Amino acid sequence: MQRRSWVVMVLVLALLAACSSIESGEISTESLRMRVRVASSATATDVEVAFRGPQANQVVTLAAGDEVSVSVLGGTPQALTVEQPNSVNARYVGALPAVAEGTVLVVSLTRATFQDAPDTRVTVPSAPVVTAPVAGPAATAVVTAAWEPFADDQVELRFRVDACADVEDDEEDAIQGLVALLSETYEGADGTGTIEWPFPAVACDADLLVGRFTGEVALDPALGAAHPTPSRIVRFAAPIALSFTP
Repeated sequence: MQRRSWVVMVLVLALLAACSSIESGEISTESLRMRVRVASSATATDVEVAFRGPQANQVVTLAAGDEVSVSVLGGTPQALTVEQPNSVNARYVGALPAVAEGTVLVVSLTRATFQDAPDTRVTVPSAPVVTAPVAGPAATAVVTAAWEPFADDQVELRFRVDACADVEDDEEDAIQGLVALLSETYEGADGTGTIEWPFPAVACDADLLVGRFTGEVALDPALGAAHPTPSRIVRFAAPIALSFTP
């Protein structure tokens, strides 16, 4: 198990603070490093792409005339939209309709001045077959999930907050934001793993999400070295609705 502790998150925030933001206009394609993240389920496919420059701390926003898009292999590309441009959190996001397990997605970078990189490919893995827990009240803050073991890839456990009782709107927003940062990672062969609900003093309804993920991305050969943070392609099983009470 690889636990993402609060210490790790503080270190990540410190590293982000040390980053600088630049535009892609003066950066050749072979000097760009791209990260792809996909969160797929039976109902939606969310895509996020981020770029770094030749130096690891250079976060890149695409200049005018440069564009990144995503499509199902053989389908119509959909342009991704920038979030937080010209900042250390700059990234490009979009959503496709739900796709089947095993679907190949193509991320295409087109450029005004430099060489295009039109053919980065990722394959959506199959969802894990989850056997526990069952939906309903959680017996404890520590939730045990079980799935049919598999030899390849890994499993991610995380929560998604639905609603909390007796809290102000801004408090619930803070809970949702913090919960979104927390996850646990296990080997697919483990067959079981645990994740702890981080707010045992608050009554909340939350979904347990169990996903199978891979970091394998076939980058277009025109692109440079790997992004300093890994790509992540996840396929989630159906969410499991749980209730937590103090």
